[in-house]
Amino acid sequence: MPEADIAFLDEVFLGSTAILNTLLGLLNERQFRRGHTRMRCPLRICVGAANELPEDESLAAFADRFLLHVFVEPVADHRLEDLLAAGWQAGRPAVATKADLSCLDVLNAAVDKVDMDAVRPALAHAVRQLRQAGIALSDRRIVRAQRLIAASSALAGRQQATAADLWPLLFAIPHQAAQASAREVLRDVLVQAAHPLLQSVTEHAAQTPQARIGRLVEEADR
Repeated sequence: MPEADIAFLDEVFLGSTAILNTLLGLLNERQFRRGHTRMRCPLRICVGAANELPEDESLAAFADRFLLHVFVEPVADHRLEDLLAAGWQAGRPAVATKADLSCLDVLNAAVDKVDMDAVRPALAHAVRQLRQAGIALSDRRIVRAQRLIAASSALAGRQQATAADLWPLLFAIPHQAAQASAREVLRDVLVQAAHPLLQSVTEHAAQTPQARIGRLVEEADR
């Protein structure tokens, strides 16, 4: 992992204290330490998977470094054939690469140029709504969620973030029940969610008939 650009950590919260402390330093500082050895790490993306989120308060700081939380349900009955087909193909020739790391550099540069001034009042209002509903986010999450919102804007080809880009805030909420509650609390915000490249994601965030209708209309016009 010290030399990886992209890392996937399975059952990420089950590591020993020593391993988790090493990972925390790597995620915080992009540096790997072992004894007197210290090396700079090129890590750009770290994805963790877990069957359960930690309840131990001692793991809270480490868990808070994972900004996005997506909860995966068991495969639905009508998709079992797809699951079986994908499982059968596992380990066969890899899918052709469609992008490289330079794409991340381009996106990061575009994110840095996004003007967030106009959308900050709406973001602050959304956070206040969540707090009033008993859904608390750490200051770290609130601040870093701005880059998710800016990324939504940049991917849509805009240099100024709008209310349509606020939907990633939902996925910065680290608990499944809280995300479900937040969909109701932020209904007026999420109903504005729209993106030319991420229709299914914004539809999942909003979970409203309007979101699905909008996507179907766009697909029909193609």
